[in-house]
Amino acid sequence: MTSLELFEYCKKNPEEFLDTNYMFIEKDLKIDSYTEKTKIIKIKLIAIKEVSSKKESEKVLGQLFKELQKELGEYANYSEFGAFVNACDSKIEEVFDDITLLKKITKLYLDKRDLNEIVPSEWIQALIDKGSSRKKRQSRRK
Repeated sequence: MTSLELFEYCKKNPEEFLDTNYMFIEKDLKIDSYTEKTKIIKIKLIAIKEVSSKKESEKVLGQLFKELQKELGEYANYSEFGAFVNACDSKIEEVFDDITLLKKITKLYLDKRDLNEIVPSEWIQALIDKGSSRKKRQSRRK
């Protein structure tokens, strides 16, 4: 079938909306883990923000960045900070591996975003849902 023939076929036979073969609408089974990880990350970010404003805080700040870096593994990619890392044209794995990059992105985050202790799981689920198109690609390969 040529490209033109395929185009004509698709025009005459449009796909149905809401095809359950390509839908991932169930609540993520690990939402509690993602929510808990996001809470921990926010606590670290709040601590960094508070300590940054103090004099002679470099040693404590260094420790806080190391602790934050450790938290950026499993379940961190759907946190607000993880989304911000992506908005900075980076990946969570990159800040996990590069403390200098983590410090730069954290400074940007603290300067450009509001920070509070609220962690609604429905926001995290929305980030997971937004990434569901990647699940589609992965499910097709299996």
